[in-house]
Amino acid sequence: MIGAGATIGAGIFMNPAESAKFLQSSSQLLFVWALGGAIAFLGAFCFAELGALFPRCGGQYIYLEKAFRSWFDWVEPAGGVVCFPRLKVNVSTLEFNQFLREKFNTSVVPGNFFGVPNHFRLGFGGPSDLVEKGLSSLREALAWLATTKAD
Repeated sequence: MIGAGATIGAGIFMNPAESAKFLQSSSQLLFVWALGGAIAFLGAFCFAELGALFPRCGGQYIYLEKAFRSWFDWVEPAGGVVCFPRLKVNVSTLEFNQFLREKFNTSVVPGNFFGVPNHFRLGFGGPSDLVEKGLSSLREALAWLATTKAD
C-alpha cells in the first residue's frame, strides 16, 4: 500500500503538467493517472505476496536472492536504522565524513550523493557494542563541530 500511495502521490503532485502536455483532455489525464495507480497497486500486491512467501528481513534483496542466487551475496543484518540528519554548521558533509574517518574510523554518507548537500546518511546496525562505539564517535565529532565551526 505504501508503494501504491507513493507512486500515485508522485503522479499527482510531482508531474501532472508534464503528463498533460501529451494528452488532449482532462479525462485522458484521469484515465492515465488511474491506470498508473492500478499498476502501482498491483505492484504493492506483488510485494505483499512475496513478503508472505519469504518472511525474512531484507525486503527486495531476499526476492532478488531467490531469483539470482548465484550472481550475488546478501548478508542479513541483525537490525538497523537509517536516517538523514542535516548539519547546521558551516562545514560540508564531505569534510565531516573525512574528519570522522581520519579521527574516529567512522563514516557517514555525504548528502551530495543524494542531492541534499547539507544532509548525511547515517545507517547503523549490528552488534550493540559496535553501534554504541560508532554513535559515541559521532557524538564527539558533532561536539567538535559545535565548538569549532559554529556560525
